[in-house]
Amino acid sequence: PGDDLLSSLAGAADAGEISEAELTSSIFQLLVAGQEPVGNQITTAVYALLTHPADLDRLREDPGLMPRAVEELLRFDGSFELTTWRFFAAPEPLQGVGVPAGDSVIVSLAAANRDPAQFSGPDELDLARSPNPHLSFGHGIHFCAGAALARIELQVALEAIITRLPGLRLAVPADELRWIQAVLGRGIESLPVTFSPVS
Repeated sequence: PGDDLLSSLAGAADAGEISEAELTSSIFQLLVAGQEPVGNQITTAVYALLTHPADLDRLREDPGLMPRAVEELLRFDGSFELTTWRFFAAPEPLQGVGVPAGDSVIVSLAAANRDPAQFSGPDELDLARSPNPHLSFGHGIHFCAGAALARIELQVALEAIITRLPGLRLAVPADELRWIQAVLGRGIESLPVTFSPVS
């Protein structure tokens, strides 16, 4: 036991505050939601930067732009395109259609993040975009509990990649990349790159 989240969860289970099923489910969610989406987001962010070389150069020249750049890369091409199902507790109108209690909807985060009513130039990558109220981490009670950690992981990973790999570029044509075929997640199966060795 230590001063960490897993120890706290195990302690809560030992004290009967959460069930064994809640403990294992929480740990599973931390591992799955904490690893795969960030890995996918790193590849899609690097891909976006490699296909927008002026933005990549700008980020190299101005590392202070990294926090805003991460927010924009999350908005531009997030690792979650859709939410999981949202069930209606009571009948509600949605876009002029009555949805009965118990029915569900899935929200397109990708569409919300490209909504022209919310973002000017929604299909453009703008590393200095501000404000940037994207929904890549969800909203309200469904907001991602690991959002702060994911942001830090993305900033650290992208800074390391950008600074340690000069001349970074795709090693294959972009149309040869294979995208992960998943209902909720988005990412690239592998991202072959090359770079100029430091002399």
